[in-house]
Amino acid sequence: MAVFGDCSGGAMVLHLAHIGTGIDKVPSFHSSLGAKIPAEKDSGNARVVVFHGEGNHFIPTEQVIAFKGKMQNAGEIYEFIAYPNVKPSFTNPQADEFGKEFNLPALQYN
Repeated sequence: MAVFGDCSGGAMVLHLAHIGTGIDKVPSFHSSLGAKIPAEKDSGNARVVVFHGEGNHFIPTEQVIAFKGKMQNAGEIYEFIAYPNVKPSFTNPQADEFGKEFNLPALQYN
């Protein structure tokens, strides 16, 4: 079974991956990386793939480093794919329009 999430939903699926819910695969897109990760490998065996835009100013570099460190220390199986200069909501083709309509430069790509 696989579950995926983006943004705050991405944080939720990362959490589910770590608590042993029987999930096999977890792709997470432009999500918060504040998921509580156990200090040691627990019953969660999900393979995690995080797709992260490095231009996402909502997720500071320190949070990325902390997330990776927790994953490695817990012995979790994961892959972290970072896209340079990519902002939040990169999976939403309407992010640019939404950002312009509501004056949210963080979402504007053009």
